[in-house]
Amino acid sequence: ANVASNHKPTKLNSQKKEFFGDNEDLEVYLVEKTEQLVALHMALLNALSDDDSIIYERPEHQNEGWRPHVTTQGEKSFPVGSTHISDSMYLIEAKNNDKDGDKIIRAKIPIGKQGDIQNSKFKRPIQ
Repeated sequence: ANVASNHKPTKLNSQKKEFFGDNEDLEVYLVEKTEQLVALHMALLNALSDDDSIIYERPEHQNEGWRPHVTTQGEKSFPVGSTHISDSMYLIEAKNNDKDGDKIIRAKIPIGKQGDIQNSKFKRPIQ
């Protein structure tokens, strides 16, 4: 949580619609790689790299390969030209190497303020 509290809430700017996934059927909106967003990403990677228990199954999605995005959730999307101030980040666990789309939110972490990590009290798939 120290990483998050040492950064400010981050403005997200939606730039382009794309499709991710093995079948390219997962609708996402790419987010502008602002200096502030990249700094937060790199701080998170550095903090996580200190934990030997973390295994990166898709290292090609880190550093230069990182493509920040917002995934369309049912009727909720982040159309091109939209902006949002993100004051939280989420720790999401992908199941089955993310092949079937099942994910579990493990924690909500506030950005820019001291606070407890809010652990998910229930497992709920998100898509």
